[in-house]
Amino acid sequence: MNTSGIAIQEKIPVVYVEGETPYNFSVPNSATIFYRDRMNPLTGTNFKDIYLNMGSSGANRYVSYYTNQLYTTKYKVYLMSLNDKVVSPQADGTYGTDSTLSHTVRIFNRQADTLALRFENSVNVTANTYTEFYLGEFTNDEYNWLLSYPASSPNGMAYTLNPATRYIRVVAPATATGRPFNLTVNYLRFEPVF
Repeated sequence: MNTSGIAIQEKIPVVYVEGETPYNFSVPNSATIFYRDRMNPLTGTNFKDIYLNMGSSGANRYVSYYTNQLYTTKYKVYLMSLNDKVVSPQADGTYGTDSTLSHTVRIFNRQADTLALRFENSVNVTANTYTEFYLGEFTNDEYNWLLSYPASSPNGMAYTLNPATRYIRVVAPATATGRPFNLTVNYLRFEPVF
């Protein structure tokens, strides 16, 4: 691959997992899940995110994502999570918090019928911080299934979840003295390390 005229950065792109496109939830309570249209006050950029308002009853709850786009390489992992308190556009009060939130990001792959933990790191999402949080490096050293198989079988069955799938969970802490268990996710970014 390295001898072609195409830069390696074009062959192995940055991968984004968008917060507003979850795979599932530990507790799918629609009353506590908000899909929001937001604006970053530092950049003026509009974006969408997800906010799980779990208050004091969300210990260990999570929102899950998946991606099939990670190649066999090392990635720097970033979380963009905006934590602030804003006035509701419906004039029914405020939502969000000005407390620091704790988020743990876990990456799994499937081995037989279980999920095997491959990466775990936590971050404190401080209030009114509008920048990415660096979580660490994750090496995806598994077989590059997506290079060997099509997106679907000849009979039309989609390979949505396959051996290349990496499952990602953003998890509330087990305990949070004086802090809400809320989660907020704009995106996760996987930047290849060359």
